[in-house]
Amino acid sequence: MKHLRIVSLLAALIVAAVLAGSARAVSTPSTYDFFNCHGPAGTPSAFTAVKEAVPAGHGVSAAAAFHITDGSGIFIVLSFGGEGFFSPPGITVSGVATTSCDVNTTSGTLTFSGFIARQ
Repeated sequence: MKHLRIVSLLAALIVAAVLAGSARAVSTPSTYDFFNCHGPAGTPSAFTAVKEAVPAGHGVSAAAAFHITDGSGIFIVLSFGGEGFFSPPGITVSGVATTSCDVNTTSGTLTFSGFIARQ
């Protein structure tokens, strides 16, 4: 369990770096359109989610948690982008990442994998 927490923290830091884009003076919500989603029964094929942007001068954000705008849940990202980005082998083996979606980022279109925590 401790290993999963460390991996989740690392995922959050790396996702923050990829999605940060341009620096902002204040934290404002950013909107992301997830598409080509696959997962267990009930997984939407596409959804829009928001997260707080990383403010200028602050390198840490809750970047791995994306609030789905229709209120149906939170998409928790555990890995993204595959080779060369952040794809820890333990996440793939554990089966915890049950949902995968594509999303356009400043680094191009990447596949994000994780799970949807229902509210």
